[in-house]
Amino acid sequence: MPTRRPAYCLTALLLLLPVDVDAQREALSLSGNWQVAAVDSLDVTPAPSAWKATVVPGLLTGHDYERAWFRTVFDVPADWTGKRLFLRFGGVKYNSRVRVNGRPVGGCFNGYDAFELDVTDAAQPGKENELLVGVHDWTGVFVGEPVDFGDERLQRRELRHMPEDRVVGPIGGHVNAYGIWDDVQIEARPAVYVDDLFVRPSVRRKRIDIEAT
Repeated sequence: MPTRRPAYCLTALLLLLPVDVDAQREALSLSGNWQVAAVDSLDVTPAPSAWKATVVPGLLTGHDYERAWFRTVFDVPADWTGKRLFLRFGGVKYNSRVRVNGRPVGGCFNGYDAFELDVTDAAQPGKENELLVGVHDWTGVFVGEPVDFGDERLQRRELRHMPEDRVVGPIGGHVNAYGIWDDVQIEARPAVYVDDLFVRPSVRRKRIDIEAT
């Protein structure tokens, strides 16, 4: 008589895994009151007097300027010492740059994917930390030579008139809107943790292979 034991074991394992993974992680929301400053280049850090109050999530308009830095400060709990620390962004338009305590930690080219950055070496548990997020408007996903916006159609930001093979990231609607449009949080995980699992069952071989990363 065939046995159902492997199926029962797999079901029990899958029921337990979400609890175990969630127990490994702690998160702190960084959404809320931030500051923002327009810049001509993301290679330039704004002067202290340039910052204005804003709210994240939130969007800017690219009619008046194409680049900006967002800024906030936050405390990392002291008991997160020794853990791996990650910044998680729900969405940032476009071609973002991220700094923690003045140190570049990465970014995301397009504007619609959630992404995370390992900031363990940059963040300081038990202290106040500074987070800067540089953003670019829709022209930040162009490649090649600079686009001539002397064309009246391009001055109106009509994307369909862009030269071919110049846009390499999804832009979507509302092309003039850019910024940190979804939530931001910092997350702590153990020094050794499970990030993802892939379960491969085989009825023919009567076995279950589990890959963990």
